[in-house]
Amino acid sequence: MNEKKIITFGEPLIRLDRANNEQLFFPQSFNSYFGGSEANVAIGLSGFGHKVSFVTGVPNNQMGENYIRYLNAMHVDTSHVKKEEGRLGIYYTQQGFSVRPSSVIYDRSFSVFSQLKYTQEEVENILLECKWFHFSGITAALGTTVQDNLLLFLKECKKTNITVSCDLNYRSKLWSVKEAKQVLGELVSYADVCIGLEPLPCKDTDNTYLLNLKDEQEILLRMQEIREQYGVEHVIHTIRHYFQSDSNEYFAYILNSQGFHKSKEFFTSIVDRVGSGDSFVAGIIHGLLHDEDTCNVSLLNFAVANGIYKCTIKGDNMYISEEAIKKLVKEPFLDIER
Repeated sequence: MNEKKIITFGEPLIRLDRANNEQLFFPQSFNSYFGGSEANVAIGLSGFGHKVSFVTGVPNNQMGENYIRYLNAMHVDTSHVKKEEGRLGIYYTQQGFSVRPSSVIYDRSFSVFSQLKYTQEEVENILLECKWFHFSGITAALGTTVQDNLLLFLKECKKTNITVSCDLNYRSKLWSVKEAKQVLGELVSYADVCIGLEPLPCKDTDNTYLLNLKDEQEILLRMQEIREQYGVEHVIHTIRHYFQSDSNEYFAYILNSQGFHKSKEFFTSIVDRVGSGDSFVAGIIHGLLHDEDTCNVSLLNFAVANGIYKCTIKGDNMYISEEAIKKLVKEPFLDIER
């Protein structure tokens, strides 16, 4: 029997990044990168040696073909990538500098992926060789068609005992807190691993953002509420402290049946923070799959180190070995490798 694989399900995107930290006013040149949250996670896991498949849809044109070739170069399986008439989703980024923050503009309406409709038979066939299914809130925000697809996949995962992870990945530019809570609340109830807290504070009267929570007991309380209300085994939350726009401190918490744990704190200057959260997620999935008895602190340290390493690499994703990240965990400040 073939080795079962990890499946990530989401929208393929192209990022157009304003060159040289310049603003989006009167843009003349951009750097372009293939990405998308779940694609980034798939590439990260592939770098760690996992068999990974990205389930998605691309335009039936040269740009769609180029995206598929990029995934194949990263050793990600594309046998379940549909080709249809339409467009690829785009988003524009303006990198911050010093006191000027970064910004994002989304242009994803009517993308090929957002229009796809999967049948029950298709879902069953795709999941036949799956051991882990991952999706994010960025995908769920695309609308009811994508949400219906997700429910088909999640119900089949529950039926066949496939582990499910969800990165809530709330983006205020994509949907309101109220809508996100309603949709993600239903989807997360099928998950075994929930990464992030926002926008699920678990109290209907509390619509405040959770990104700035600093009190450890308050963080624990919110994580406990999510774990109990939605029946999630692992609840994980990251904290970042930004020092202007070009450096950050990064650490994380995990709550599960083994207790409440915190990683050590990592610090780095930032070349490109896009995709660092996806790299963290890849580290979490790898750690939970690699050894069921993995110490929670060791697992968190590895995942945070993977996220912080991505901050030093330009582009949306990162293909790197497990050994390189383990080395970073042991020696956060490395000399030249000769």
